[in-house]
Amino acid sequence: MKKLIKVTTLLGAAVLGLSTAGVGVANAATINDDNVSGTSKADVSLTQDESNSSIKLTKAPDIHFAEQKITGSAQKALPADSIDAMLEVVNPGLISGWNVVVNASPFTSADGKQTLTGAQLSLANGSISSDTDVTDGVSQHDLTPLGTDDALIFDAAASKGIGTWDLTHDKSNATLDIPSGAVAGDYASTLTWTLVNAPSGQE
Repeated sequence: MKKLIKVTTLLGAAVLGLSTAGVGVANAATINDDNVSGTSKADVSLTQDESNSSIKLTKAPDIHFAEQKITGSAQKALPADSIDAMLEVVNPGLISGWNVVVNASPFTSADGKQTLTGAQLSLANGSISSDTDVTDGVSQHDLTPLGTDDALIFDAAASKGIGTWDLTHDKSNATLDIPSGAVAGDYASTLTWTLVNAPSGQE
């Protein structure tokens, strides 16, 4: 917001300079010989806000699945019951590109005594949105399933992904496989999201 205010102020000053040309301010406009057309200029200078000069990961989702009854049979592709946020990256004008990687720990019981061995969490078909009109060079990646190693889920090539970028998953595209050998209990996995400020997966 601070950068936007600076741009607006500078552009307003440029426009003011043009509008006050008749009261002693130099006018750089060119009027054609026919006196019915001409050209002028609007300009602005942008400087990096030193207090906001790094790419940031600002949001990440918690994913909740509804209570399930275990029957001794595997349950496949159970859709999420709720997803509380999108994944969001804010880039205040840096051209390095960026990557977001994620890993998921095993599902373990609240008391730490049970592990839901074979449970698999998947994220697919995410929807990319931005506060800009240009969406090329920014990609999402299906993770089917997420594993314990970092995997790329959201990235921008060099000179792309500038501004605010969101990756949103519908509940039907966040799914959980529960193995047949599951034991009753409350289980959770920790998702660790990491922003890497470099293109092509390179730190």
